[in-house]
Amino acid sequence: MKKNRERRVAYTSVIQDLYAKRVQLNQAIEALEAVLNEESRGRSSATSQAFAAAEQKVNGGSRAEAEETGGTLIAAIKSVLRRSDRPLGNAEIFRQLKAAGVKFRSSNPQLSVSQVLSRNSKTSGAPVRVGRGRWALQ
Repeated sequence: MKKNRERRVAYTSVIQDLYAKRVQLNQAIEALEAVLNEESRGRSSATSQAFAAAEQKVNGGSRAEAEETGGTLIAAIKSVLRRSDRPLGNAEIFRQLKAAGVKFRSSNPQLSVSQVLSRNSKTSGAPVRVGRGRWALQ
């Protein structure tokens, strides 16, 4: 029974990440299509403006704001760690995310935070594990 619950929590976390990635991919596609549309008109200044608009659309107007209000969980976690002057533990990160209004669909959101931290630490190297359950940005 416990194994099924753990598997369900893990799958839920992966599903959340995939939904977030889908949103990012859709934004990137729209931005690139805007660039292509502007390029086809043959205006170099318009192309550079379209490219800048596309970059802003993909990256968000205010990166910190986007990270906290609807971006991916790892982006919100990095935002919390960026604002901190010291390494934070899993529970501290979760509390700050919750206080910032991050919505979780998982039945165990603190576990989701822990899993995202571990996975991203291994795949991208950020954030960095600085101790047992303690994380920081380089």
